Amino acid sequence: MLGDDPMLRDLRPDDIETLVRMLRAGDHTPEEAVRRAIGAYHVLVGEEDGRMKGFVGTREEAPREFDLRIYVDPGFRRQGLGRRLYGAGMARLQGPGRVTARYRADGPTPAGGPNVAQAFYARRGFEVWYSMDELVYPGGRRGPGDRARPPAGAGARPAAGAGAGTHLEIRPYDDRYFERYIRIVGDAFEPMRRGKDFRPHNVFETNDNPERRAYFLSAKNDIFLAFELGSGGGETLVGVGGVEGDFIDEVGVDPAHQGQGYGKALTEFGMNLLLERGYPSPRTSVVSDNEPARGMYYRLGFELAQTNEWARKNGSGK
Repeated sequence: MLGDDPMLRDLRPDDIETLVRMLRAGDHTPEEAVRRAIGAYHVLVGEEDGRMKGFVGTREEAPREFDLRIYVDPGFRRQGLGRRLYGAGMARLQGPGRVTARYRADGPTPAGGPNVAQAFYARRGFEVWYSMDELVYPGGRRGPGDRARPPAGAGARPAAGAGAGTHLEIRPYDDRYFERYIRIVGDAFEPMRRGKDFRPHNVFETNDNPERRAYFLSAKNDIFLAFELGSGGGETLVGVGGVEGDFIDEVGVDPAHQGQGYGKALTEFGMNLLLERGYPSPRTSVVSDNEPARGMYYRLGFELAQTNEWARKNGSGK
């Protein structure tokens, strides 16, 4: 029980399996990722007669910036539970300067009306911020046109668009390249982050500390670096990539070396790595209006699994 509301209470360990099943119903997110997400939030559940009907999760993303997630089982919607969960979740936040909420952009939409979740948050002062396409690669299956299996193996290969005699080689992360690595991650994503107001706009300073350096070293088998090799024997670190579980993340190319096919090569390497590790359907995500990146993923054979949307509001108004 939470306060005077007999339906709302804190999450208990024996609720986890039910919560996982609830979240995965009609959702593409793998079970492993769902469990990680549950552990990152402070969760309240809505319950009646011993049955979980919904939940609200809150998490502090940065000082005075919070993330809010609400879900109500389809059989119990339009009964006021979402409103009560929202109120309880907002009451948990301590003087928020900004609150973000995520929901399925391709979720329930009444005929002629807006997305149900989008309308729910709009009535509470949230404005649509951005959306992300969640993509999945369907294993070895080949589709029409230019869709094909990613190339086998990794290592030196010709770099499209580069000068004669130039090759690209992809290697595991090495701590010697820490400063260059975090600089590329910061600079490659800064235009997108600035355009969407993702803070900080450049993550170089966020990563430039001993704790992050130790983390990257501990994850060296999941991070890979792309080097441009010249005919004279010189080499330049031009791009980076990484994987987490079945997910390809943070494929970035130094802005001075973009447009030469390096992002595609890094993505193919990540796909191969995950397939070799036994993940039959590697996943990734892309901001929905990033047309160049979306086009590359679709040409590689990725397919749209779902689209998530984020909305945000400033201040602590209920």
